[in-house]
Amino acid sequence: IQVKGRQEPVNPYELVGSREEEGTGGRERTNLVGRREELSLLHQCLEAATSGRPQLVNVVGEAGIGKSRLVCEFAHYYQTYGVGVHMKGRGLSYQQETSYALVGSLVGQYLGITPGTSFHDIGEEARNATETYWPDDAGRRAALLAHLLGAEVFHPEVTLLSPQQKRVAAFLVLNELITAIGRRYTIMISIEDL
Repeated sequence: IQVKGRQEPVNPYELVGSREEEGTGGRERTNLVGRREELSLLHQCLEAATSGRPQLVNVVGEAGIGKSRLVCEFAHYYQTYGVGVHMKGRGLSYQQETSYALVGSLVGQYLGITPGTSFHDIGEEARNATETYWPDDAGRRAALLAHLLGAEVFHPEVTLLSPQQKRVAAFLVLNELITAIGRRYTIMISIEDL
C-alpha cells in the first residue's frame, strides 16, 4: 500500500494475536549467549526457593539489553522441568490508568484467560481454580477473582459489597490463592514493564 511520506509502497502485515513467548521477538527460541552468570544466579535462587526460602529477584537495565530474553530463558527451564507454577503479568503503558490491569494480567495468565473471553468463561475458569483449594467457597472466591479481570460474575455475597469492600476482598482472595498454590508448588511470579 502507499503510505504518506514514503516513495515506495509498503507491504502491510495482518495482526493475528500477541506473541506466544515474550522475550523472543516473535522468533524461534535460540541459545542464550553471554548470560551464564545471570542464569546461574537465577538457578541458585530457584534452588533456595524450592528449599522453602522465598526469593525476590529484580532484573533491571536499559531497554534492549535482554532482560525479557533472560527471564524468558529461565521461565522456559522452569516450565520444561516442571519445577512449579509460573504466573506472569505485564504492566503495559497504555493500561496505566486501568484499574487492576497488572494484577488482572497476572490472574488472567494463570487462569488461561485470553482477550475476548466472555464473562461467563472467566467465571468458569476462576471457579475451576478456586474449587481446587476451597470447594465449599469456590463461587464467592471465583466472583472476586473475576472482578480483578473486569468481569462481573454474580454471587449474592459479592453483589452486596461496596466497591471498596469488593476490592479488598478480591485482593485477599488473590493473596490466599497464591499462598495456597505456594503450599503445593514453587511459584515463579514474573512481572514485566513496570
